[in-house]
Amino acid sequence: NPVAVGICFELYVRPLLLKMAGRKDIFRKSFKAIAEKPIRKKKGRTNYIRVRVDRKKNILYAQTTGAQGSGVLTSMLADGIVELPADVDEIKQGQELEVVSLDDDYK
Repeated sequence: NPVAVGICFELYVRPLLLKMAGRKDIFRKSFKAIAEKPIRKKKGRTNYIRVRVDRKKNILYAQTTGAQGSGVLTSMLADGIVELPADVDEIKQGQELEVVSLDDDYK
């Protein structure tokens, strides 16, 4: 499950290592984006969806990187991660999302 390892590293291990190194700003930045297309999943489990982000007319839009399986390495080209809680089964097109940036330079 290489993708699962990468996501867990970003969400849990990276902040721990930065804290141990004495850094104060240990979490990645997040920003708002609009869902460009609907995102669906099964209820009952929290999912971390990898997304690509595009700016159109100064508005940020997010869409999935495609298949979200834990072995789909192309999804590691994501600009960010969107957490979908266990009680959510769909994000509607046009809905606002909180995106955790995977790019330190993303603005």
